[in-house]
Amino acid sequence: MLIRRIQGLLLALAVISGTWHIMLSVNPPPPHPVSWLWFGFLIGMPILLMILMGFRPRWVVMAVVIYATIGLALDIATLVQELSRPQEGSLVVG
Repeated sequence: MLIRRIQGLLLALAVISGTWHIMLSVNPPPPHPVSWLWFGFLIGMPILLMILMGFRPRWVVMAVVIYATIGLALDIATLVQELSRPQEGSLVVG
């Protein structure tokens, strides 16, 4: 039952984080269909995978590993791109 509690906590945190990011961001850009689709993928996919993990099919574990690996690769690529660009001001990565 501890796994169910952890999954519930992570699910609640993901929903709160997504809602916070979409609703309470400073100067939100006007909503475009593509941006809503992108937010749906970035926030909805982890939530969907977490829900599917509750059913314990074996393929979900591999889907989580693939999703996390691609996400890490994109984060590293973004960081390297920002660090390699010459800038006059200070760099804030966050």
